[in-house]
Amino acid sequence: MLWIIIAILPALIASLIALRMQFSRSVIEAIAIGIPFGIVSFSSLLFAFDYVFGSINSYAIWLSFLVMLGALASVYSKPIYNCALSSRHKHRGKNPKIPITSLPRWAWIFALAIAIIIAIIFIAGTGNYSNGIYCIDASCSDALYHIGIGYSVAFGHFPPEYYFTIGTKNVFPFMSDLYMGMLHRFGLGIVGALMLPDVLLVFSFVWLSMMVAYAISKSTRISVISTIMFWFGGVGFIKILDFPFIKQITPLFQPAHLFYLPQPHNTILSFIYSVLKMSEIPTSYWTSIINTLLLAQRDLLLGLPLALAAIYIIYLGFFSEKKLGAKEYLFLGVLAGMLPLANAEGVILVVFLGISALFYVLAKKGRLKGLYNFVLVAIPFAIIGSIELLYMDSQKRQANWSYFIYQSYVLHGSNAFITAVMSMENIVFFWLQVAGIPVILGLLGIYYAKRNSKAFFIPFMALWVFVTVYTPQPNPADSNKIFIYVFLMLCLFMAYLVDAMWKKGLLLRALGILLVILVIINFPLFFIHDVFAFRQPLLTNAEIAAASYITNNTPTGAVFAVNDYNAFRNPVSSIAMRQTLISIGQYVGGIYKYPPPQMISATMQIVSKASCAAAIKYNVSYAYLENPNSTTLALFNDSGFKMAFNYSQPSIPQKIYVYKLNCP
Repeated sequence: MLWIIIAILPALIASLIALRMQFSRSVIEAIAIGIPFGIVSFSSLLFAFDYVFGSINSYAIWLSFLVMLGALASVYSKPIYNCALSSRHKHRGKNPKIPITSLPRWAWIFALAIAIIIAIIFIAGTGNYSNGIYCIDASCSDALYHIGIGYSVAFGHFPPEYYFTIGTKNVFPFMSDLYMGMLHRFGLGIVGALMLPDVLLVFSFVWLSMMVAYAISKSTRISVISTIMFWFGGVGFIKILDFPFIKQITPLFQPAHLFYLPQPHNTILSFIYSVLKMSEIPTSYWTSIINTLLLAQRDLLLGLPLALAAIYIIYLGFFSEKKLGAKEYLFLGVLAGMLPLANAEGVILVVFLGISALFYVLAKKGRLKGLYNFVLVAIPFAIIGSIELLYMDSQKRQANWSYFIYQSYVLHGSNAFITAVMSMENIVFFWLQVAGIPVILGLLGIYYAKRNSKAFFIPFMALWVFVTVYTPQPNPADSNKIFIYVFLMLCLFMAYLVDAMWKKGLLLRALGILLVILVIINFPLFFIHDVFAFRQPLLTNAEIAAASYITNNTPTGAVFAVNDYNAFRNPVSSIAMRQTLISIGQYVGGIYKYPPPQMISATMQIVSKASCAAAIKYNVSYAYLENPNSTTLALFNDSGFKMAFNYSQPSIPQKIYVYKLNCP
């Protein structure tokens, strides 16, 4: 089936290209870089041909593969390979064999075990059950929204538009969703299409996180410690006390407040809890990065390994003593240039790292050669990135969506000075809240790091300060994604500290182990609590049946009125790919075909009163009712709408009705 080719071939081609590059010291490293690079390259080419043909057809698919195969042939062709674009042949002549891994075998097995554990969490998080497709809370949160985006590009026409709000441009980075949509379009089920890219990208992400740590530290032990804390850690470990099952065990807990002394309690546990709650302010929202961010953020799952590959190459090419060839810098520029349509935070990270690399090059000896390499990166990054950014810019301007939005805790005054003064308290509080234990330990660990490692940390801190004030996302809370990169570097420097303690004696070794435990203590609780305890329906059998009916029996341009205004849980716009008369302001900006209040009012008028006049006015030809009350159902049965479909699922319980406009 074609989905198997789509799943394997792009990553295989990209891995073979990466294997030819000087920064790939082993097969595993080439695969880790090749998986995200292959997915984003194939998806980007598909979208380019989508623009040419007006939709993604068979020509777009095979031409995308042809371009990728052409790139592979050019990299492996002897004349090009031996020209000035690469110095790899000089190094390969002495040792033509490529090792499986550049790290010790035990470290490779360790990283593979982490990848398998996380893959199991992803796979266990979503699955087919008797009542439908169920998933844990984190991965269910906005999965239908991303499915709808992927389908709108994979099945729709150029330019893609959101289905959940009529006439609204797609302003979300959609490459991971497009890839998922293509897998489903050509035969893979919904669950498989969601999970397969996730598992591939998790493997890539785990290995790249270790590659970055090892490249900077040159220590297997530091890279392993860093990887443990990064993958199983969370910035605010005290937040575990907010787990419901812990509160049930000790129902007498009375949380204290900052600067308040603990109140009298009936149990020792409740007293300890109150003391710890006093320390909750300097902790973060995260309980586990896997749970809070990775499971729920599909664009981030593609953007993170792409950005980590860029981090890895930037460090080797500009901050270390390793010399790369021109081809490697061009590869970096192409990779970075594809980030705008993959992940917004990755673009900002690369820009900050690029500016830092430029200053670092200017401060070093051999500036001319360094500037030449910088230009080699900048050219493809500017060409490819500018095309993608111009497209996103045109979409966002039509949606009246701002590039940068103040964080919610930035208070606006009459001028910049007053704004800064008014906001400083909230900004400091925010820093304390996000900082927690890792920042304290990470800053201590910087003392033991090498000079170039310290310089490499500067842009990450600058990025942290930047997103404290502004956010690159329409939802300011999404700026938390930026802190994953900061957290990765903090884990590296924490590992420096733990490694230094390990060398000082038995007592400090024990203390170092304790620090690691404090950082990762959230993970087992998250795993037991969320993965095995709480599931919710992604799509019930009734919703799947309704979506199938709508797809097969209604025109592609049909507009639906929906009595459920939560578009993330709406199979009409996500699975059936039909437009609905609803709106989510934070994702679609300020300009609509109909203003949101008017749309909501019209929808309420249609689904509450079954009004033919409102339906005709807003071009609504169908209505989707999920568990309607008896009054609404009676109105529709006695109106200009005619029932076309109904499905009852008593085990949920859930009743779904589809009505067709039948006005005189």
